[in-house]
Amino acid sequence: VRLEYAKLLTNVRKFNEAKNEFIKLVNTANSSAEVTIAVGLLSVELEDYDLAEKYFLQSLKRNPKDKDQVFIYLAKIAELHKLHVEKGIPRWNNVMDRPPDGGGFWMEQWVNRTLDNVSVTPTGINIVEGIYGRDGDGFSNGSHGGKPQDFMSNNVIFGIDPFRVDIITHWLAGHEPGNFGLFHIAIERGMSNVLDPFDIPVYLWKDGKAKLVKLDSLKRTPLVTLYLRTSIDGLLEDKYHLCNEPFDYSKWKTGKISANTLPSIKALGTDSKDQVVMEVSVPDKGDVFVDIMNNNGEVVWRLQAEGLEPGNHQVVWDGFNKPGMYSVYVKGMGWDAEQETVIYT
Repeated sequence: VRLEYAKLLTNVRKFNEAKNEFIKLVNTANSSAEVTIAVGLLSVELEDYDLAEKYFLQSLKRNPKDKDQVFIYLAKIAELHKLHVEKGIPRWNNVMDRPPDGGGFWMEQWVNRTLDNVSVTPTGINIVEGIYGRDGDGFSNGSHGGKPQDFMSNNVIFGIDPFRVDIITHWLAGHEPGNFGLFHIAIERGMSNVLDPFDIPVYLWKDGKAKLVKLDSLKRTPLVTLYLRTSIDGLLEDKYHLCNEPFDYSKWKTGKISANTLPSIKALGTDSKDQVVMEVSVPDKGDVFVDIMNNNGEVVWRLQAEGLEPGNHQVVWDGFNKPGMYSVYVKGMGWDAEQETVIYT
Protein backbone atom coordinates (compact mmCIF):
# COMPACT_ATOMS: atom_id res chain seq x y z
CA VAL A 1 0.00 0.00 0.00
CA ARG A 2 2.80 2.38 0.89
CA LEU A 3 4.57 1.65 -2.41
CA GLU A 4 1.43 2.46 -4.42
CA TYR A 5 0.89 5.60 -2.31
CA ALA A 6 4.47 6.73 -2.98
CA LYS A 7 3.97 6.21 -6.71
CA LEU A 8 0.72 8.20 -6.59
CA LEU A 9 2.44 11.10 -4.82
CA THR A 10 5.13 11.07 -7.51
CA ASN A 11 2.56 11.16 -10.30
CA VAL A 12 0.86 14.24 -8.81
CA ARG A 13 4.30 15.90 -8.46
CA LYS A 14 4.40 15.89 -4.65
CA PHE A 15 8.03 14.88 -4.82
CA ASN A 16 9.04 15.62 -1.22
CA GLU A 17 6.17 13.63 0.25
CA ALA A 18 6.85 10.79 -2.21
CA LYS A 19 10.54 10.77 -1.28
CA ASN A 20 9.68 10.43 2.42
CA GLU A 21 7.39 7.48 1.72
CA PHE A 22 10.06 5.76 -0.37
CA ILE A 23 12.59 6.33 2.44
CA LYS A 24 10.22 4.53 4.85
CA LEU A 25 10.15 1.64 2.39
CA VAL A 26 13.95 1.57 2.13
CA ASN A 27 14.13 1.00 5.88
CA THR A 28 11.94 -2.10 5.75
CA ALA A 29 13.33 -5.63 5.56
CA ASN A 30 11.82 -6.40 2.17
CA SER A 31 12.72 -3.23 0.30
CA SER A 32 14.03 -3.54 -3.24
CA ALA A 33 16.89 -1.85 -5.04
CA GLU A 34 14.33 -0.02 -7.21
CA VAL A 35 12.92 1.70 -4.11
CA THR A 36 16.39 2.96 -3.19
CA ILE A 37 16.86 4.24 -6.73
CA ALA A 38 13.50 6.04 -6.50
CA VAL A 39 14.74 8.01 -3.48
CA GLY A 40 17.84 9.00 -5.43
CA LEU A 41 15.87 10.14 -8.47
CA LEU A 42 13.38 12.17 -6.42
CA SER A 43 16.27 13.76 -4.50
CA VAL A 44 17.73 14.90 -7.83
CA GLU A 45 14.40 16.50 -8.76
CA LEU A 46 14.38 18.28 -5.38
CA GLU A 47 18.02 19.36 -6.01
CA ASP A 48 19.20 17.56 -2.87
CA TYR A 49 22.24 16.11 -4.59
CA ASP A 50 23.95 14.95 -1.41
CA LEU A 51 20.95 12.80 -0.50
CA ALA A 52 20.73 11.53 -4.11
CA GLU A 53 24.38 10.48 -3.99
CA LYS A 54 23.82 8.73 -0.64
CA TYR A 55 21.01 6.57 -1.97
CA PHE A 56 22.63 5.84 -5.32
CA LEU A 57 25.73 4.64 -3.45
CA GLN A 58 23.51 2.67 -1.08
CA SER A 59 22.07 0.94 -4.13
CA LEU A 60 25.57 -0.16 -5.05
CA LYS A 61 26.10 -1.68 -1.64
CA ARG A 62 22.93 -3.72 -2.01
CA ASN A 63 24.62 -5.63 -4.83
CA PRO A 64 28.29 -5.89 -3.75
CA LYS A 65 28.87 -9.04 -5.78
CA ASP A 66 28.06 -7.84 -9.30
CA LYS A 67 27.78 -4.07 -8.75
CA ASP A 68 24.89 -3.59 -11.12
CA GLN A 69 26.01 -1.17 -13.82
CA VAL A 70 22.62 0.54 -13.77
CA PHE A 71 23.33 1.96 -10.32
CA ILE A 72 26.79 3.12 -11.27
CA TYR A 73 25.30 4.75 -14.35
CA LEU A 74 22.60 6.61 -12.38
CA ALA A 75 25.12 7.88 -9.83
CA LYS A 76 27.32 9.21 -12.65
CA ILE A 77 24.34 10.87 -14.35
CA ALA A 78 23.39 12.58 -11.07
CA GLU A 79 26.95 13.89 -10.73
CA LEU A 80 26.98 15.20 -14.33
CA HIS A 81 23.53 16.76 -14.01
CA LYS A 82 24.59 18.70 -10.91
CA LEU A 83 27.74 19.90 -12.70
CA HIS A 84 25.83 21.09 -15.77
CA VAL A 85 23.17 22.88 -13.73
CA GLU A 86 25.98 24.75 -11.96
CA LYS A 87 27.53 25.59 -15.34
CA GLY A 88 24.26 27.19 -16.38
CA ILE A 89 23.19 24.98 -19.28
CA PRO A 90 19.77 26.42 -20.27
CA ARG A 91 16.64 24.56 -19.14
CA TRP A 92 18.76 21.93 -17.37
CA ASN A 93 17.22 22.43 -13.91
CA ASN A 94 13.67 21.71 -15.11
CA VAL A 95 11.72 19.09 -13.15
CA MET A 96 10.00 16.01 -14.53
CA ASP A 97 6.81 16.51 -16.52
CA ARG A 98 5.67 12.93 -16.09
CA PRO A 99 7.83 10.70 -13.87
CA PRO A 100 10.26 9.33 -14.70
CA ASP A 101 10.40 11.14 -18.10
CA GLY A 102 11.14 14.77 -18.86
CA GLY A 103 13.17 17.32 -16.94
CA GLY A 104 16.88 18.05 -16.78
CA PHE A 105 17.93 14.79 -15.17
CA TRP A 106 16.11 12.75 -17.81
CA MET A 107 17.70 14.87 -20.56
CA GLU A 108 21.15 14.42 -18.98
CA GLN A 109 20.98 10.65 -19.34
CA TRP A 110 19.48 10.87 -22.82
CA VAL A 111 22.22 13.24 -24.01
CA ASN A 112 25.04 11.11 -22.64
CA ARG A 113 23.59 7.92 -24.12
CA THR A 114 23.26 9.70 -27.46
CA LEU A 115 26.85 10.95 -27.34
CA ASP A 116 28.09 7.49 -26.31
CA ASN A 117 26.39 6.07 -29.41
CA VAL A 118 27.80 8.77 -31.69
CA SER A 119 31.32 8.24 -30.30
CA VAL A 120 31.41 4.63 -31.56
CA THR A 121 29.27 4.93 -34.69
CA PRO A 122 31.03 6.28 -37.80
CA THR A 123 28.17 7.65 -39.91
CA GLY A 124 29.98 8.90 -43.02
CA ILE A 125 27.25 11.36 -43.97
CA ASN A 126 24.41 12.59 -41.77
CA ILE A 127 21.04 13.49 -43.26
CA VAL A 128 17.84 15.06 -41.91
CA GLU A 129 15.10 14.42 -44.46
CA GLY A 130 12.79 17.34 -43.81
CA ILE A 131 10.55 17.73 -46.84
CA TYR A 132 7.83 17.65 -44.20
CA GLY A 133 8.38 18.53 -40.54
CA ARG A 134 6.12 17.19 -37.77
CA ASP A 135 5.63 19.12 -34.54
CA GLY A 136 4.45 17.88 -31.13
CA ASP A 137 6.22 14.81 -29.83
CA GLY A 138 7.22 13.85 -33.38
CA PHE A 139 4.93 10.82 -33.33
CA SER A 140 1.21 10.82 -32.50
CA ASN A 141 0.66 13.61 -29.95
CA GLY A 142 0.59 17.39 -30.35
CA SER A 143 -1.20 20.66 -29.75
CA HIS A 144 -3.69 20.42 -32.62
CA GLY A 145 -6.65 18.76 -30.95
CA GLY A 146 -4.24 16.39 -29.23
CA LYS A 147 -2.56 15.51 -32.52
CA PRO A 148 0.68 16.65 -34.21
CA GLN A 149 0.67 18.52 -37.50
CA ASP A 150 2.90 18.21 -40.56
CA PHE A 151 4.32 21.28 -42.30
CA MET A 152 6.05 21.45 -45.66
CA SER A 153 9.48 22.70 -44.59
CA ASN A 154 10.98 21.51 -47.91
CA ASN A 155 14.48 20.86 -46.54
CA VAL A 156 17.06 18.11 -46.81
CA ILE A 157 19.99 18.93 -44.53
CA PHE A 158 23.16 16.87 -44.79
CA GLY A 159 26.82 17.01 -43.82
CA ILE A 160 29.77 15.09 -42.41
CA ASP A 161 29.47 16.46 -38.83
CA PRO A 162 26.27 15.20 -37.12
CA PHE A 163 26.23 18.05 -34.60
CA ARG A 164 26.50 20.76 -37.24
CA VAL A 165 23.68 19.13 -39.20
CA ASP A 166 21.57 19.01 -36.04
CA ILE A 167 22.36 22.60 -35.04
CA ILE A 168 21.28 23.92 -38.44
CA THR A 169 18.14 21.74 -38.33
CA HIS A 170 17.21 23.08 -34.87
CA TRP A 171 17.59 26.66 -36.10
CA LEU A 172 15.52 26.04 -39.24
CA ALA A 173 12.81 24.53 -36.99
CA GLY A 174 12.52 27.81 -35.07
CA HIS A 175 14.65 26.93 -32.03
CA GLU A 176 17.84 28.51 -30.66
CA PRO A 177 20.54 25.78 -30.61
CA GLY A 178 22.34 27.34 -27.64
CA ASN A 179 19.37 26.36 -25.46
CA PHE A 180 20.00 22.64 -26.01
CA GLY A 181 22.29 20.80 -23.60
CA LEU A 182 23.14 18.23 -26.27
CA PHE A 183 25.36 20.71 -28.09
CA HIS A 184 26.99 22.07 -24.92
CA ILE A 185 27.90 18.60 -23.64
CA ALA A 186 29.13 17.50 -27.09
CA ILE A 187 31.64 20.38 -26.90
CA GLU A 188 32.57 19.45 -23.34
CA ARG A 189 33.25 15.85 -24.42
CA GLY A 190 35.40 16.97 -27.35
CA MET A 191 32.96 15.71 -29.98
CA SER A 192 32.09 19.15 -31.38
CA ASN A 193 33.65 22.59 -31.51
CA VAL A 194 30.79 24.87 -32.52
CA LEU A 195 27.57 26.12 -30.92
CA ASP A 196 26.46 29.21 -32.87
CA PRO A 197 24.59 28.20 -36.07
CA PHE A 198 25.95 31.32 -37.79
CA ASP A 199 29.50 29.98 -37.33
CA ILE A 200 28.65 27.00 -39.55
CA PRO A 201 29.12 27.44 -43.32
CA VAL A 202 25.89 26.50 -45.11
CA TYR A 203 25.72 25.59 -48.79
CA LEU A 204 22.65 25.47 -50.99
CA TRP A 205 22.72 22.77 -53.67
CA LYS A 206 21.25 23.65 -57.05
CA ASP A 207 21.73 21.90 -60.38
CA GLY A 208 24.38 19.66 -58.82
CA LYS A 209 26.50 22.55 -57.50
CA ALA A 210 26.97 23.90 -53.97
CA LYS A 211 26.78 27.64 -53.32
CA LEU A 212 27.70 29.25 -49.99
CA VAL A 213 24.67 31.15 -48.62
CA LYS A 214 23.77 33.12 -45.51
CA LEU A 215 21.85 31.06 -42.98
CA ASP A 216 19.22 33.74 -42.41
CA SER A 217 18.42 33.75 -46.13
CA LEU A 218 16.79 30.33 -45.67
CA LYS A 219 13.15 29.84 -44.70
CA ARG A 220 12.43 28.75 -41.11
CA THR A 221 9.49 26.48 -40.27
CA PRO A 222 8.72 26.70 -36.51
CA LEU A 223 7.96 23.26 -35.06
CA VAL A 224 6.88 23.20 -31.40
CA THR A 225 8.21 20.42 -29.18
CA LEU A 226 7.38 18.97 -25.75
CA TYR A 227 11.04 18.60 -24.74
CA LEU A 228 12.91 20.89 -22.31
CA ARG A 229 9.72 22.49 -21.00
CA THR A 230 10.44 25.33 -18.56
CA SER A 231 8.92 24.27 -15.23
CA ILE A 232 10.82 26.14 -12.52
CA ASP A 233 10.67 29.39 -10.53
CA GLY A 234 6.91 29.61 -10.87
CA LEU A 235 7.05 29.33 -14.66
CA LEU A 236 5.19 26.65 -16.54
CA GLU A 237 5.61 26.78 -20.29
CA ASP A 238 3.01 25.46 -22.72
CA LYS A 239 3.38 21.71 -23.08
CA TYR A 240 4.25 22.21 -26.76
CA HIS A 241 6.60 25.16 -27.21
CA LEU A 242 9.65 26.60 -28.95
CA CYS A 243 13.02 26.74 -27.18
CA ASN A 244 13.74 30.04 -28.89
CA GLU A 245 14.76 32.45 -26.14
CA PRO A 246 17.92 34.47 -27.02
CA PHE A 247 21.26 32.86 -26.17
CA ASP A 248 24.52 34.80 -25.75
CA TYR A 249 26.94 33.02 -28.08
CA SER A 250 29.65 35.62 -27.43
CA LYS A 251 30.56 33.72 -24.24
CA TRP A 252 31.59 30.72 -26.30
CA LYS A 253 34.65 30.38 -28.51
CA THR A 254 33.96 28.38 -31.64
CA GLY A 255 36.14 26.65 -34.19
CA LYS A 256 38.84 25.78 -31.65
CA ILE A 257 39.21 24.53 -28.11
CA SER A 258 38.22 27.15 -25.55
CA ALA A 259 39.38 27.50 -21.96
CA ASN A 260 36.00 26.12 -20.87
CA THR A 261 36.41 22.91 -22.84
CA LEU A 262 38.09 19.82 -21.45
CA PRO A 263 40.92 18.19 -23.40
CA SER A 264 39.83 15.04 -25.20
CA ILE A 265 40.74 12.27 -27.59
CA LYS A 266 38.45 10.30 -29.88
CA ALA A 267 38.76 7.88 -32.76
CA LEU A 268 37.28 9.24 -36.01
CA GLY A 269 37.55 5.98 -37.94
CA THR A 270 39.98 4.19 -40.22
CA ASP A 271 41.42 5.43 -43.50
CA SER A 272 41.85 3.53 -46.76
CA LYS A 273 44.99 1.88 -45.38
CA ASP A 274 43.15 0.69 -42.22
CA GLN A 275 45.13 3.16 -40.13
CA VAL A 276 43.15 4.56 -37.18
CA VAL A 277 42.60 8.32 -37.38
CA MET A 278 42.06 10.05 -34.03
CA GLU A 279 41.33 13.64 -33.08
CA VAL A 280 43.12 15.14 -30.09
CA SER A 281 41.86 18.36 -28.50
CA VAL A 282 44.73 20.25 -26.85
CA PRO A 283 43.98 23.17 -24.48
CA ASP A 284 47.54 24.52 -24.09
CA LYS A 285 50.73 24.57 -26.12
CA GLY A 286 53.24 21.92 -25.11
CA ASP A 287 54.40 18.33 -25.46
CA VAL A 288 51.59 15.80 -25.80
CA PHE A 289 51.68 12.05 -25.17
CA VAL A 290 49.16 9.53 -26.56
CA ASP A 291 48.83 5.95 -25.28
CA ILE A 292 46.52 3.19 -26.55
CA MET A 293 45.86 0.20 -24.29
CA ASN A 294 44.04 -3.06 -25.00
CA ASN A 295 41.58 -4.82 -22.68
CA ASN A 296 44.49 -6.44 -20.84
CA GLY A 297 45.92 -3.05 -19.90
CA GLU A 298 48.88 -3.45 -22.27
CA VAL A 299 50.18 -0.39 -24.12
CA VAL A 300 49.97 -1.33 -27.80
CA TRP A 301 50.93 2.06 -29.25
CA ARG A 302 52.50 5.25 -27.97
CA LEU A 303 53.15 8.66 -29.52
CA GLN A 304 55.02 11.74 -28.33
CA ALA A 305 54.28 15.00 -30.14
CA GLU A 306 56.43 17.98 -29.19
CA GLY A 307 55.20 21.55 -29.01
CA LEU A 308 51.61 21.05 -30.18
CA GLU A 309 49.57 24.25 -30.52
CA PRO A 310 46.15 24.55 -28.82
CA GLY A 311 43.28 23.23 -30.92
CA ASN A 312 42.24 20.03 -32.69
CA HIS A 313 44.90 17.74 -34.19
CA GLN A 314 44.63 14.48 -36.10
CA VAL A 315 46.78 11.58 -34.98
CA VAL A 316 47.24 8.41 -37.07
CA TRP A 317 47.82 5.03 -35.43
CA ASP A 318 49.70 3.30 -38.22
CA GLY A 319 50.22 -0.02 -36.38
CA PHE A 320 46.57 -0.94 -35.96
CA ASN A 321 45.81 -4.54 -36.97
CA LYS A 322 43.21 -5.95 -34.55
CA PRO A 323 39.66 -4.59 -34.17
CA GLY A 324 38.27 -4.45 -30.62
CA MET A 325 37.78 -2.30 -27.53
CA TYR A 326 40.65 0.02 -26.63
CA SER A 327 41.34 2.71 -24.05
CA VAL A 328 42.94 5.80 -25.54
CA TYR A 329 44.75 8.33 -23.37
CA VAL A 330 46.18 11.77 -24.07
CA LYS A 331 48.31 13.73 -21.59
CA GLY A 332 49.95 17.14 -21.53
CA MET A 333 51.43 19.42 -18.89
CA GLY A 334 48.80 19.58 -16.14
CA TRP A 335 45.98 17.92 -18.05
CA ASP A 336 44.91 14.54 -19.39
CA ALA A 337 41.90 12.79 -20.91
CA GLU A 338 40.84 9.26 -21.73
CA GLN A 339 38.09 7.42 -23.55
CA GLU A 340 37.09 3.83 -24.24
CA THR A 341 36.28 3.25 -27.86
CA VAL A 342 35.50 0.44 -30.28
CA ILE A 343 37.85 0.42 -33.27
CA TYR A 344 37.13 -1.66 -36.34
CA THR A 345 37.81 -1.67 -40.06
